[in-house]
Amino acid sequence: MILNFPQLRKIWPQVFATLISSMAYLTVGIMRSWAATAVPSLNKPELRGEINEWALATSPQKPEIISWIVSTLPLGAICGSLISSFPLNYLGRRPTLILAGTIFIIANLLIGLAQLDDIVPMILVGRVMGGIGVGITMPATVIYISETTHSSLRGRLGCIPALLLALGVLLGYAIGAGVAWHQLAYISLIPPGILILGMCFLPESPVWLTRNGKVQLAIKSSDWFNLENESTKPTAPSANSTQEKENTNTTEDNGKLEEAQAEQQEITQKFISRGVLHPLSLSMVLMFLQSWSGINVLVFKTVEIFNAVGSSIDDYVATAVVGIVQLVATGGSVVLADKAGRRILLMISSLVMTVSIGILGLCFYLKGSEPLMPDSIGWLPLVCIILAFIGFSVGFGPIPFLIMGELFPARYRNILGSISSVTNLTTLFFLLRFFTDMTRAMTFHGVFWLYTAINLAGFFFVFFFLPETKGRNLAEIEDHFSGRKKMNSA
Repeated sequence: MILNFPQLRKIWPQVFATLISSMAYLTVGIMRSWAATAVPSLNKPELRGEINEWALATSPQKPEIISWIVSTLPLGAICGSLISSFPLNYLGRRPTLILAGTIFIIANLLIGLAQLDDIVPMILVGRVMGGIGVGITMPATVIYISETTHSSLRGRLGCIPALLLALGVLLGYAIGAGVAWHQLAYISLIPPGILILGMCFLPESPVWLTRNGKVQLAIKSSDWFNLENESTKPTAPSANSTQEKENTNTTEDNGKLEEAQAEQQEITQKFISRGVLHPLSLSMVLMFLQSWSGINVLVFKTVEIFNAVGSSIDDYVATAVVGIVQLVATGGSVVLADKAGRRILLMISSLVMTVSIGILGLCFYLKGSEPLMPDSIGWLPLVCIILAFIGFSVGFGPIPFLIMGELFPARYRNILGSISSVTNLTTLFFLLRFFTDMTRAMTFHGVFWLYTAINLAGFFFVFFFLPETKGRNLAEIEDHFSGRKKMNSA
């Protein structure tokens, strides 16, 4: 669809807000891929046949230390997700994103400065703090975007965070291949700086302002974002209603305590209702499937995986190719999300990852039978990983985050977003922390065939249980899960 100039002027505030808030996900992508190139840089005294002058004086580190350096990012993110509902609820979406950007800056400074005296604990603290920023960022960004974009644009704009996440991974791979681990940490200061600066010029979410009684500000915010046709747009109180409210203030004050207690009881009862638990359970399963698809192992341990499988292609070249493919494929999901729908993309994603990860497991099996991968099929591991990233990037990469902002009812969106993010990050932590132990117990091919089975299970879960949310505004989706109105499903 080609947009004319008036249409572009109408949607540019939503696009601008999406791009600025998604700088948080760009930072997350760089921090996720940091370990893939930084761990060899700080841990190997000799790298690519040359003396590595940036390696830590105590390198090589014990495998347990390296495992903690890799896995402390999701560990810190679990803590960040647990506390994210508080700033989201009491400060607002905009200040929460500014807070996350500040934490990212502190975290990367700690990692970079650790090089001055080879302080491994400082690296670990920096990774934990970076994880806290990730945990706060994940729900805050998608909630802010879902509340500041029109339903007709939410699918495309809702995929922008995943696109910038993929871009961050690519930048981490490409820059990390040419600079030292601490220099990459300093470069990583740029995206959160843009995030903080940009958010200073953006208004708060109209949904949050309305729920906190700031109706006039909510109207201004909604007008700034051009959300006049959305059913959730706030309306100003009429003059008559304002006068009536002023005349009855005295009598209402006496019943405020009883009303507050009744409202709190109602909120608690509705929290355990089907309208809340059903979308929460769907999101949690999607987050588990995303983490345990096997792709995150490839993101965090790309160089190690290529080295382990014995591909004849240079590890760093293959890593850069994978990053480019992931970025291009995620860009395709931005176009397809509102055209093809969420469900079909997730099912295609599951099938592509099932086949590619399964064949990659076969490559590991052949590697276990032979000392080296035969040259005639030395290209196969790279092709399998490329296909796996394509499948992941068009479906299970961006869609679970997009759906997280769509499924949850407005009243509970903060806490449910936090719970869903904690699920994602907890499963990711266990995936990374015990990957080495699992490969010892099950071998590489056994682990990757386990991922294959999980991906296949994801296909059937989406087919049987996940409703389509394409083209639906947030009120319609909430009505569906509460049983007030049914949407077209499978």
